[in-house]
Amino acid sequence: IMKISYAKAKKLIASKHAKLIDLRSPVDFNNNHLPNATNIPLTRVSSIIAKFSNQDHLILYSLHDNDTCLEQFKNYAEQFGFWNVHILGSVTNWKES
Repeated sequence: IMKISYAKAKKLIASKHAKLIDLRSPVDFNNNHLPNATNIPLTRVSSIIAKFSNQDHLILYSLHDNDTCLEQFKNYAEQFGFWNVHILGSVTNWKES
C-alpha cells in the first residue's frame, strides 16, 4: 500500500483541497478522531458521492496501518470517479504539533 506522508497530508488539508476520511466504526470515531475528519465506514462508501466532489483529495485513515478497509475504500472510491485518494494509514500516523 502506498501511503501519503503526514507532511504531505497536512499540506493538502491546509490548501483546502483535501478531506480526512475516518474509516473506523462510528463508536471509535465518536470517542476520538482527527480534527475536521468525516466518518465514513466501509459499509457506507457510496455516501462519498453526496459529501465530496470527485476533485477533492481524500485522505484515508483507520485504526491500523494494515487495515484492509483502507485499500478497499480506495478501490471503491475510484469506482465512483475519485482519483485523488491517499492512504495515511493508522490514526496514530497523524502528529499534532
